[in-house]
Formats: sequence, C-alpha cells, structure tokens
Amino acid sequence: MRLPARPSLRSRAADLLGVGLSLACLIHCLALPLLLLAAHEGWIAGLDPETGDRLLTSLGALGLASAHIANWRLRHGKAPSGI
Repeated sequence: MRLPARPSLRSRAADLLGVGLSLACLIHCLALPLLLLAAHEGWIAGLDPETGDRLLTSLGALGLASAHIANWRLRHGKAPSGI
C-alpha cells in the first residue's frame, strides 16, 4: 500500500497562511469588543453616559463610512456622487 504523496511546499505555505489569517481574525473579533468595552468603562466613563455613547457611535459611523467609500473607489475608480 502506497502512502499519499506529501503536499507541495506551496500547498503547505497556503495552508499555514490560512491558519495564520484565521487566528488573526479570531483575535480581532474577540479583542475589539473587549477593547471597546474597556474604553467605555475606563476613559469614556469620565464623561456622562450619553456623551460616551454618542462618541462611540460617531466613531463607528466614521469607520463604516470610510470603509464604504474606500470600497466604492476600489470598485468604481471614483468617489460616489455627492461627496
């Protein structure tokens, strides 16, 4: 009985890259909410709760808008109308 051939170096590198990116995604997806919670309970806690919530909501909206504009420019090569 013959054993299967060893995967090529390129195939193993692609597998390792995929595992590394998956771990980076896992850390990002778990750490970011905890970081925001810590910020909300820490340095933003000095503000009144409504101001802290507005600040975090505004930062999220700015991040979302910048991601959408970057994606639009990438796909269409120009800024959306009205901007």
